[in-house]
Amino acid sequence: MENADILGTAPIRKLLQFYAWPSVIGAVVNTLYNVVDRIYIAQGVNSLALSGLSVTMPVMGVTQAVGTLVGMGAASRISILLGQQRREEGEKMLGSAFLLSLTISSLVIVLLMMFARPLLMQFGASEASLPYALDYLNIVLPGNIFANITYSYNAVMRATGYPKKAMKTMLIGAALNFVLDPVFLFVFHMGIAGVALATVISMFIGMIWVLHHFTRPDTNVKLRVRNFKFNWDYTLAIVSIGVAPFVTHLMASIVNIYKNRLLYDYGMISPIDFYSGDLAVAANGVIQSVAMLTLMFMFGISQATQPILGYNYGAGNLGRVRDTFRIARKMNFLIGVFGASVTLIWPEIVARAFTSDPQLIAVCKVGLKIELAAMWAVGIQLTGVQFFQSLGKAARALLLSFSRQLIFLVPALAILPRVMGLTGVWTALPVADVLSMILCMTMTSSYFRKLAHPYRRSKRCA
Repeated sequence: MENADILGTAPIRKLLQFYAWPSVIGAVVNTLYNVVDRIYIAQGVNSLALSGLSVTMPVMGVTQAVGTLVGMGAASRISILLGQQRREEGEKMLGSAFLLSLTISSLVIVLLMMFARPLLMQFGASEASLPYALDYLNIVLPGNIFANITYSYNAVMRATGYPKKAMKTMLIGAALNFVLDPVFLFVFHMGIAGVALATVISMFIGMIWVLHHFTRPDTNVKLRVRNFKFNWDYTLAIVSIGVAPFVTHLMASIVNIYKNRLLYDYGMISPIDFYSGDLAVAANGVIQSVAMLTLMFMFGISQATQPILGYNYGAGNLGRVRDTFRIARKMNFLIGVFGASVTLIWPEIVARAFTSDPQLIAVCKVGLKIELAAMWAVGIQLTGVQFFQSLGKAARALLLSFSRQLIFLVPALAILPRVMGLTGVWTALPVADVLSMILCMTMTSSYFRKLAHPYRRSKRCA
């Protein structure tokens, strides 16, 4: 079934199942890079090291945003070109995407490394956690060049009809990281630097795997040396679509910086005796890891819709476009309900998976129950962003991307902690999630009404 032609003919539910499971597994496994690192660091080093790792996440988020800028933009455009039977143009865009990812990633990484120390201090690092943060960042940041190329081309691999192979890319890297982490940490006693080195090696192997796929003669779009050149038309086409997920990641990093500062400040003045700024920041790292495990299921479902939406929109099969969106939205809503329920009912069990520190567990229990309460709303919003992005509606996708992180979350973070203290920092996110979901439902309903062509549900969509 791994080819582009079935995207316009196979039943929607069968297509979603075919694309979703590899996409979900790949997305969850990709998240395990960070989650496994945090678990090993918390158990094998200490809570200060976990706090140091947490403040590096905004920096890592900036570099990862570049991967989404190129990867999601190229995947969407190439998928549409395949639907229009313009394969040669898709291959030219694939070559441009490689140079674009390499160039932007290199520039961003060099700038971040030049200003790593002052940036980390602004991001919530203390004098105690800063050495751990620098040890990790100085090794893993250059390796993100490998990660961004892998992410970019893996997105294209999935969008051009190879979801299972795209999943294997993530499995290979994560499995290697899982094996190497304890070796460098407990055998070679390299501490947090060893965890970083294990991650970089895993990223490099993943890049080799994904690039090899596009040099094979039987791939739907082939990576050719003659296409390794800048083309401004292709660059603009990629960036115009990739800017929405890029902004989502970038805003998440910027907001996380602001949030870490608030957590540190309000953690220091908390009326609870054992609370501290470093403890609150470390708890945020745990909560983000738990949230990402749920979010990656949602991202996986959303990414599974991308080739189906892009191909059918390019081919004019608008009924299939609508049905794909509705089915995916329902799936992500149910995933969000499950994720919120787990953290609400068993917060201590979840926290103990990351740390045995009783004080850190106590802080995590409160944050988990409050901050992840509206995960069901996030599922709907993410489906809407992917919908507009896959159809090439960059402005709408960008607005939805902005809404959760910037339009709603930043004001909530500015207001609620003043009234509720540290609890207000945790509460800001579910408030923003619900408001962005309402905006998403309004925008998608309006778009469906305004489409020029009437929808007719295909019998194949069921």
